[in-house]
Parts: sequence; structure tokens; C-alpha cells
Amino acid sequence: MTVICIVNSRLDYCNSLFVDMTDRNFMKLQNVQNTLARVVLRAGKFEHITPALIQLHWLLVKQRALYKLALITFNVLQIATQ
Repeated sequence: MTVICIVNSRLDYCNSLFVDMTDRNFMKLQNVQNTLARVVLRAGKFEHITPALIQLHWLLVKQRALYKLALITFNVLQIATQ
């Protein structure tokens, strides 16, 4: 389980760098997340990944990066208006 936490935290590392990343690079990271989801749920290699991601409550890597960046921006704006 520790390895899963390490890999998942590395996917979240420096989300702001993902802003101008190409779709090809996002797909590479998405493949890592898909493999991680299969390991966590002990799913087969050829099973569809969307139900697994939904069951784990995980966003796609690109959506997750945009969400985290929007959350950081929101928090900064909230602090600035206080």
C-alpha cells in the first residue's frame, strides 16, 4: 500500500507544470494512473478502466491537475481578499 501512496503522490507533484503539457505526455501519466488503479482493485489488464476510476473516486490526470491548479488559485484569491 505504501508504494501506491508514493506513486499517487508523484502524480500530484508540481501540478502547475502540467498546464502546457502535451496530450501525449498526459496519456503517459494516465497510463501510470490506470495501472495503479488496476493494482489497487486487482483488476485485469483488459478490463475497462473507467469503472475502476469511478470506484476509487479518482479524476483523470489532466482533470486532476486542472482541479488542483484551480483550487490553489481560489485559495490565493481568498487570502488576498481578506
